[in-house]
Amino acid sequence: MAKTLMFANKKTNTFLGFTLMNYLYVLITAITVSIDSFICGLSLSIKNNSKMKIIFGISSVVFILCITAGLFGQFLSGILSEKCELVGGTLLILIAFYEFFSQNEKNAKKESNLLKTSLAIGFAIGLDGACACLSLTVMYHKPILLACIFTAFHLLFISISFFFAKKNLKILAKCDFIPPLILLCLGVYKIFCCF
Repeated sequence: MAKTLMFANKKTNTFLGFTLMNYLYVLITAITVSIDSFICGLSLSIKNNSKMKIIFGISSVVFILCITAGLFGQFLSGILSEKCELVGGTLLILIAFYEFFSQNEKNAKKESNLLKTSLAIGFAIGLDGACACLSLTVMYHKPILLACIFTAFHLLFISISFFFAKKNLKILAKCDFIPPLILLCLGVYKIFCCF
């Protein structure tokens, strides 16, 4: 117990390489990039009965994308030693702007391509998670742990969406502006922390 407390208090109260603020950033970002998986899971579960295939397909692709992006981000963190938070914050802002300007295209795809395989859907919604995973890894976070956290949140949101499938809550599609807005705020805050 004493050894655990010493390890947790070492280097400004870190645990497994994370501070409390690090955990908050990771959790908020993971929730933000997982909202799309809830909406996609909801639309897929309305039209399909193979829920386990949907869960496995989407979560496996998300994990592969996140771990790949995380390992690449870990490589970059060794090069960008002094401006890691600046680069990470900038990437979050770029993701947010990409999300804002691609809303119409995303909505069109969701409405017209409901019969796509879960692997293709997983790739589409996993790109946001991969980019966020890349930016967080550049800020010295652990890629494997991040990939597991991001995949777990996608899995959680997809599972929750199945409970709402019968109600067919189409109004949720109008909430697409929330994820990029949160990412934008996080990115701006990270950049201001560098100065």
